Amino acid sequence: MSESQIKDLLFKYMSNTISKDELDLLEGLLEEKKAEDEIKDALDKHWKLWTEKEQTRDSILPKDLFNQILSKAKVTEKKKVVKKFSWSPWSRIAAIFVGIIALAGFVYLQLNMEETLIIPDDKITLELEDGTIEIIEEDGTSTILGRNGNTIGNHIGNQLVYTSNQQSKDLVYNTLQVPYGKRFELTLSDGTLIHLNSGTTLKYPIEFIAEKGIRRVFLKGEAFFIVAEDASLPFVVNTDGIHVKALGTEFNVSAFSDNPTTDVVLVEGSVQLDINSDSVAPSSLILSPGYKAQWSRELDTEFQVEKVNTLQHISWINGELLFRKSSLENMLKTFERHYNIAIVNHNEDLNGVLLNASFKKEPIEYILTYLDDVLGLDYQIKDNTVVIN
Repeated sequence: MSESQIKDLLFKYMSNTISKDELDLLEGLLEEKKAEDEIKDALDKHWKLWTEKEQTRDSILPKDLFNQILSKAKVTEKKKVVKKFSWSPWSRIAAIFVGIIALAGFVYLQLNMEETLIIPDDKITLELEDGTIEIIEEDGTSTILGRNGNTIGNHIGNQLVYTSNQQSKDLVYNTLQVPYGKRFELTLSDGTLIHLNSGTTLKYPIEFIAEKGIRRVFLKGEAFFIVAEDASLPFVVNTDGIHVKALGTEFNVSAFSDNPTTDVVLVEGSVQLDINSDSVAPSSLILSPGYKAQWSRELDTEFQVEKVNTLQHISWINGELLFRKSSLENMLKTFERHYNIAIVNHNEDLNGVLLNASFKKEPIEYILTYLDDVLGLDYQIKDNTVVIN
């Protein structure tokens, strides 16, 4: 048996998750003469690892606690003796060591529980370059630190603002995730302002590097960009399927994974759209203000362009929802993200119905009442789920 397997058995033993068969296997190993040295080495090694970790925390186990561990280990060992196994002297010693390691490991895990971050799914989170995840409280403030402990940004309420330090020579990324029911504002180190809609993830450099020749971010979801002008350093938004390139401009990108299309609406300035697909020949489109370009991931064809009311596509920034000739199916998806609810529609015949509607900051109950008046919608609300019959 390998050392890793032995270690696994020891961890299961200490956490009381070991099965009867696994316990029999461990006890059998302790009785096997040929396995004594291997097990003894594993016991010694992992005991040293745990005690060393305690020292790094400036919290060495006190003598009285160690005696309690030893005492409990002896009690545990005596309970095991009543089994039908014939224990050798080495087995008894090994059992004591197992008990010591078990409780030492348990104490260590308890001490480290405060370092384990359990993140509710309704919290805005920021993932730093080293994988650390921080919760962004909407009513709080915090300082964002870089790899050297220097301040790279400040969080105040519903906004996160990065500062330009011009210290890094490599691109270092942070990732901001906004859950359903939330919205957030982000200012990048170059001054670009980004409004993030519910259910959106944005990956971006904490500092743009001029030598790279481009300012590039990665979007999943929906965001409205007010790009800081820099003709020498184009700004590019990468989504699943298309790239949006701008110099200084205002535009909205909607690229939700549960929608079959990606939409780009230009409010001001000019953007260049490029399809990033193996199925379609490389092509570019220059979009004019007041127009929407739509690309279908399912059909994987060229852009469909139409003139639109831009307010319809950016009203979400102010917490408002504006629909013009929108299908009920798409409206329900928007409600799910906006209100952080689940909607189950069993009346699929209504999915294709087109509606015009506008809602400011009304609760979901108000909207459902409106849909009931217009469509005769039969629905029920249970917990956080709306069921349409």
